[in-house]
Amino acid sequence: PNPGLFVGRVCLDALEGKLNKSSVVLEGERADGAYRVPLDLTSVDGSYALFPGQVVGVKGCAPSEDGTVVARSVVGGAPAPGATTTRGELRTFASQQGGAPLSVWVAAGPYTTADDLDYAPLHDLLAAAKAAKPDCVVLLGPFVDADHPAAKRNEFSEGEEAVDAATLFVLKVAWALERALDADPDGATQFVLAPSTRDVVGAP
Repeated sequence: PNPGLFVGRVCLDALEGKLNKSSVVLEGERADGAYRVPLDLTSVDGSYALFPGQVVGVKGCAPSEDGTVVARSVVGGAPAPGATTTRGELRTFASQQGGAPLSVWVAAGPYTTADDLDYAPLHDLLAAAKAAKPDCVVLLGPFVDADHPAAKRNEFSEGEEAVDAATLFVLKVAWALERALDADPDGATQFVLAPSTRDVVGAP
């Protein structure tokens, strides 16, 4: 078969375990169904480094009926953009901090229990952030977890009303963050969100 270029996100073929040559699958765009195909890396020329969630291009072919992509080379993503904050801005910020270190909190989802979709852990986290006022809170997904029992049944609800995953994200996550920002008029804490490969809603 003629070689081609396949682009997708690196994922594990199981919910648990470590990434290795025999456990890698390539996931397509969510808008197209997020289909996953096995990725055969045994014939790759040269060195490469992969991690779950990484978006890569793969040069190779897919000769078998199961769609397995036999890779010849792996093309990494574009380099990260350069710093946009100037030295003067950094010095000004350090002066405003009064010599105190930057306080950054990092939390990873899911932000629900397996029994419900009340998002009580998220509310507890935001209450703690309101009291401590860290400079930044980084929230990693999943926000609407594809492994939650309700997601597997495709039965999301708010009260007695059925909703879709995007609406659930808005009602439970986005509005909770909006209330947290409203309670912090001085903007002491900034929030950064990054989705997970397990997020039903791919772009919060």
